[in-house]
Amino acid sequence: NYKAIDCYNEALQNMADMVKKDVKFDVVMRTTASNNLGNVYFETGDHEEAVKYYNEAYRSAQVVSDNFTMGVVYNMGLLHLMRGDYRKADKSFSRLVSGYKESGEEGVDVEILANTLNNIGNAQHKTGRYEAALESFKLSLQLKEEVLNLDGKQLMGTLFNLGVAYRSTKNYDNALSCHNRVLQFLGKEENGNDLTLATVHGKLGTIYTLKSDF
Repeated sequence: NYKAIDCYNEALQNMADMVKKDVKFDVVMRTTASNNLGNVYFETGDHEEAVKYYNEAYRSAQVVSDNFTMGVVYNMGLLHLMRGDYRKADKSFSRLVSGYKESGEEGVDVEILANTLNNIGNAQHKTGRYEAALESFKLSLQLKEEVLNLDGKQLMGTLFNLGVAYRSTKNYDNALSCHNRVLQFLGKEENGNDLTLATVHGKLGTIYTLKSDF
């Protein structure tokens, strides 16, 4: 979205001009513009520019509030995950979870926390930390089920990931249970879901083969 990029760049340039003229401006405005510009570059595939503006947003967010900082860290984690830099993704998401723990329950966005834990699990699994990934997926699923009360279709992604982690730790029975639950939720309606019946059935076939259960 080049129009969006132009607008955010113009906003940042205006703020830079204000600094030169020693005019005070709202640092929240700068943080938001930098973060949004990072988002646009992320969506357009220019990851180097996205990193540049996320880092800029992170620096200014630290003087604004913890919520602003955690929002930027979350975006950076997603970017690292998308780029395949799983160790940096794990570091970003873990920093975010630590921030939530330090802030206590007050003001915690449980949905973001649950999604963050799911993303941490993905990063951990990609780097071979299967046991750690298992715990992250389990906690994410627990928050989504017990706190957010999400329906089956909203649970499928994390449930599927949990099944994959169980398979990686050779806990085949639990892996089968997770994937069969996904099948129940998925049913015959695949529209609007990243998962397909073929994908889940393929995972089940692999697990049965590993179990030598023909």
